Amino acid sequence: KNLTQTITVLRRLNMLETALDQLEDMTKERAYREAANLLEAVLQLASNFETFKAVPRICELLSSVRAVRSQLQVQVMEEFKLHIAPVLQGQVQSMLADAALVVTVLGPAVVTKLVLWFCAQELSEYDSLFDPAKAAKASLDGVERRYVWLRKWLR
Repeated sequence: KNLTQTITVLRRLNMLETALDQLEDMTKERAYREAANLLEAVLQLASNFETFKAVPRICELLSSVRAVRSQLQVQVMEEFKLHIAPVLQGQVQSMLADAALVVTVLGPAVVTKLVLWFCAQELSEYDSLFDPAKAAKASLDGVERRYVWLRKWLR
Protein backbone atom coordinates (compact mmCIF):
# COMPACT_ATOMS: atom_id res chain seq x y z
CA LYS A 1 0.00 0.00 0.00
CA ASN A 2 2.77 2.49 0.93
CA LEU A 3 4.73 1.61 -2.21
CA THR A 4 1.66 2.25 -4.37
CA GLN A 5 1.07 5.61 -2.69
CA THR A 6 4.72 6.57 -3.12
CA ILE A 7 4.67 5.69 -6.80
CA THR A 8 1.45 7.69 -7.26
CA VAL A 9 2.92 10.74 -5.53
CA LEU A 10 6.11 10.53 -7.61
CA ARG A 11 4.09 10.29 -10.83
CA ARG A 12 2.02 13.31 -9.81
CA LEU A 13 5.19 15.19 -8.95
CA ASN A 14 6.62 14.40 -12.38
CA MET A 15 3.35 15.44 -14.04
CA LEU A 16 3.35 18.70 -12.05
CA GLU A 17 6.93 19.54 -13.08
CA THR A 18 6.21 18.78 -16.73
CA ALA A 19 2.91 20.69 -16.78
CA LEU A 20 4.50 23.66 -15.01
CA ASP A 21 7.31 23.82 -17.58
CA GLN A 22 4.75 23.69 -20.40
CA LEU A 23 2.64 26.36 -18.69
CA GLU A 24 5.66 28.66 -18.43
CA ASP A 25 6.29 28.17 -22.16
CA MET A 26 2.65 28.82 -23.06
CA THR A 27 2.66 31.94 -20.90
CA LYS A 28 5.74 33.29 -22.70
CA GLU A 29 4.17 32.49 -26.08
CA ARG A 30 0.85 34.03 -24.99
CA ALA A 31 -0.96 30.85 -26.05
CA TYR A 32 -3.84 31.43 -23.68
CA ARG A 33 -6.15 28.58 -24.72
CA GLU A 34 -3.45 26.02 -23.98
CA ALA A 35 -2.36 27.96 -20.89
CA ALA A 36 -5.89 27.81 -19.47
CA ASN A 37 -5.99 24.03 -19.77
CA LEU A 38 -2.49 23.64 -18.35
CA LEU A 39 -3.17 26.07 -15.51
CA GLU A 40 -6.21 24.07 -14.48
CA ALA A 41 -4.16 20.86 -14.49
CA VAL A 42 -1.25 22.48 -12.62
CA LEU A 43 -3.54 23.88 -9.92
CA GLN A 44 -5.22 20.51 -9.47
CA LEU A 45 -1.87 18.69 -9.28
CA ALA A 46 -0.42 21.32 -6.93
CA SER A 47 -3.32 20.83 -4.53
CA ASN A 48 -2.10 17.24 -4.00
CA PHE A 49 1.17 18.55 -2.55
CA GLU A 50 -0.12 21.08 0.00
CA THR A 51 0.62 18.59 2.79
CA PHE A 52 4.25 18.29 1.64
CA LYS A 53 5.14 21.98 2.04
CA ALA A 54 7.99 21.13 4.40
CA VAL A 55 9.88 19.37 1.58
CA PRO A 56 12.16 21.98 -0.06
CA ARG A 57 11.61 20.79 -3.65
CA ILE A 58 7.82 20.78 -3.21
CA CYS A 59 7.93 24.21 -1.60
CA GLU A 60 9.95 25.47 -4.57
CA LEU A 61 7.48 23.96 -7.05
CA LEU A 62 4.48 25.46 -5.25
CA SER A 63 6.23 28.81 -5.24
CA SER A 64 6.78 28.49 -9.00
CA VAL A 65 3.09 27.69 -9.46
CA ARG A 66 2.13 30.86 -7.56
CA ALA A 67 4.63 32.91 -9.60
CA VAL A 68 3.32 31.65 -12.95
CA ARG A 69 -0.26 32.17 -11.82
CA SER A 70 0.56 35.73 -10.81
CA GLN A 71 2.40 36.37 -14.06
CA LEU A 72 -0.53 35.04 -16.08
CA GLN A 73 -2.95 37.25 -14.17
CA VAL A 74 -0.90 40.38 -14.84
CA GLN A 75 -0.32 39.44 -18.47
CA VAL A 76 -3.99 38.71 -19.18
CA MET A 77 -5.13 41.95 -17.54
CA GLU A 78 -2.63 43.84 -19.69
CA GLU A 79 -3.99 42.12 -22.81
CA PHE A 80 -7.50 43.30 -22.01
CA LYS A 81 -6.32 46.81 -21.19
CA LEU A 82 -4.34 47.08 -24.43
CA HIS A 83 -6.72 45.43 -26.86
CA ILE A 84 -10.26 46.06 -25.64
CA ALA A 85 -12.07 48.26 -28.17
CA PRO A 86 -15.60 48.76 -29.49
CA VAL A 87 -14.72 46.86 -32.66
CA LEU A 88 -12.36 43.91 -32.37
CA GLN A 89 -10.59 42.29 -35.28
CA GLY A 90 -10.87 38.51 -35.59
CA GLN A 91 -7.40 37.68 -34.31
CA VAL A 92 -7.64 40.04 -31.32
CA GLN A 93 -11.14 38.81 -30.52
CA SER A 94 -9.93 35.21 -30.54
CA MET A 95 -6.95 36.07 -28.34
CA LEU A 96 -9.16 37.88 -25.81
CA ALA A 97 -11.61 34.95 -25.79
CA ASP A 98 -8.71 32.63 -24.96
CA ALA A 99 -7.47 35.09 -22.31
CA ALA A 100 -10.96 35.02 -20.80
CA LEU A 101 -10.57 31.26 -20.36
CA VAL A 102 -7.44 31.93 -18.29
CA VAL A 103 -9.31 34.51 -16.21
CA THR A 104 -12.00 31.93 -15.49
CA VAL A 105 -9.42 29.38 -14.34
CA LEU A 106 -7.67 32.00 -12.20
CA GLY A 107 -10.83 32.26 -10.14
CA PRO A 108 -13.70 34.53 -9.13
CA ALA A 109 -11.47 37.22 -7.63
CA VAL A 110 -9.73 37.79 -10.97
CA VAL A 111 -13.04 37.68 -12.85
CA THR A 112 -14.40 40.35 -10.50
CA LYS A 113 -11.28 42.46 -10.92
CA LEU A 114 -11.58 42.32 -14.72
CA VAL A 115 -15.31 43.10 -14.69
CA LEU A 116 -14.80 46.06 -12.34
CA TRP A 117 -12.01 47.41 -14.53
CA PHE A 118 -14.14 47.00 -17.67
CA CYS A 119 -17.16 48.71 -16.12
CA ALA A 120 -15.03 51.61 -14.91
CA GLN A 121 -13.48 51.87 -18.37
CA GLU A 122 -16.84 51.89 -20.13
CA LEU A 123 -18.49 54.31 -17.72
CA SER A 124 -15.61 56.77 -17.41
CA GLU A 125 -17.18 59.06 -20.03
CA TYR A 126 -20.47 58.98 -18.13
CA ASP A 127 -18.68 59.82 -14.89
CA SER A 128 -16.92 62.77 -16.45
CA LEU A 129 -20.08 64.11 -18.09
CA PHE A 130 -22.44 63.67 -15.17
CA ASP A 131 -20.15 64.15 -12.18
CA PRO A 132 -22.13 65.16 -9.09
CA ALA A 133 -19.67 68.03 -8.60
CA LYS A 134 -21.14 69.56 -11.75
CA ALA A 135 -24.53 70.21 -10.21
CA ALA A 136 -26.29 71.36 -13.37
CA LYS A 137 -25.79 68.12 -15.30
CA ALA A 138 -26.16 65.84 -12.28
CA SER A 139 -29.51 67.18 -11.15
CA LEU A 140 -32.92 65.85 -12.12
CA ASP A 141 -32.97 68.38 -14.95
CA GLY A 142 -30.13 66.42 -16.57
CA VAL A 143 -32.04 63.10 -16.67
CA GLU A 144 -33.01 63.68 -20.30
CA ARG A 145 -29.38 64.23 -21.27
CA ARG A 146 -28.37 61.08 -19.38
CA TYR A 147 -30.99 59.08 -21.25
CA VAL A 148 -29.76 60.43 -24.60
CA TRP A 149 -26.19 59.54 -23.64
CA LEU A 150 -27.21 56.01 -22.62
CA ARG A 151 -29.11 55.41 -25.88
CA LYS A 152 -26.11 56.61 -27.86
CA TRP A 153 -23.74 54.44 -25.83
CA LEU A 154 -25.84 51.31 -26.25
CA ARG A 155 -25.80 51.63 -30.04
